[in-house]
Amino acid sequence: MFNMTKIAKKICTLRKELNMTQVELADQLGISYQAVSNWERGNSMPDISKLPELAAIFNISIDELIGEKSVLIEAAINDELIECIAQNEISECDLDNTLPLLKPSQIDTLVKDTDLLKSEKHKVHITALLPYMDACDVQKLAFKALEDDKSIRKYLPYMDDSDVKTLADKTFEKGESLNSFLPFLDKEAVRMFADKTLEAGGSIKAFFPFLSKEDRITFTQKTFESGASIKGFLPFLDKEDVRMFADKTLEAGGSIKAFFPFLSKEDRITFTQKTFESGASIKGFLPFLDKEDVRMFADKTLEAGGSINAFLPFLSKQDIRNIAFTTDDEE
Repeated sequence: MFNMTKIAKKICTLRKELNMTQVELADQLGISYQAVSNWERGNSMPDISKLPELAAIFNISIDELIGEKSVLIEAAINDELIECIAQNEISECDLDNTLPLLKPSQIDTLVKDTDLLKSEKHKVHITALLPYMDACDVQKLAFKALEDDKSIRKYLPYMDDSDVKTLADKTFEKGESLNSFLPFLDKEAVRMFADKTLEAGGSIKAFFPFLSKEDRITFTQKTFESGASIKGFLPFLDKEDVRMFADKTLEAGGSIKAFFPFLSKEDRITFTQKTFESGASIKGFLPFLDKEDVRMFADKTLEAGGSINAFLPFLSKQDIRNIAFTTDDEE
């Protein structure tokens, strides 16, 4: 990649060596002084058509001005881009360097040259061109890739929402994963495809980061009612919603160990107390309790005549000593 900071410093240094102001340089180039200011601050690069003029004013070569030799820039200046790409091995890095300097008409020429883009030798260039292409041109390439059973992930960030949804529909009908589409679909579309996936018996865990809060609760409830696990949804629920489903799970006689990392401190104590009072084991909850809470339940367990061996890894050394002394005194 071109080092914009170095190019900025070079333009500034060369201008000052000629004792020129930014306004004077701008006047010679037929541009605004703000443009020159942006160049010298590294905020933008000179238009490719201005490079020969700049080099001539500073009495240096274009290669010296930009800090490296580029056959692609030379070709762009001479309006020989297509010929240059067709005849030379142009890397994606070379193209990435050059594209920001090209005029829209030059980029359009590259995009319209479908024979060049389709060739095996230059297929890498399609990815570099995507940010500069019209959405309708990207759409055509994406639909063609889908027909050819090729990946369309690279096209999605540059497509209209409606086209992304259409492609997602076609991909879903083929029975393929929609995961790569999810960041580019609106929440309504994500909900619709989550519904379809659930109806088809598929997993919707990957959809959760892209669903609204209300939809997350709705799909968690649907999954819970179906008897399937909701463990994978818990990281995406608010603490009060995790508590609600933990309550439902406990009422249904299920295990709530998986809920503990996502519960508040107060709720962890509450559910541990409920489980303890039911006579069930609280061993699986101990890693998620504070030491003082572990000590409290260890005391309760001792009072109830139970073993506290499972508590020991989560107690402080002082608590273990205190419990040991208490036990010795009672004996």
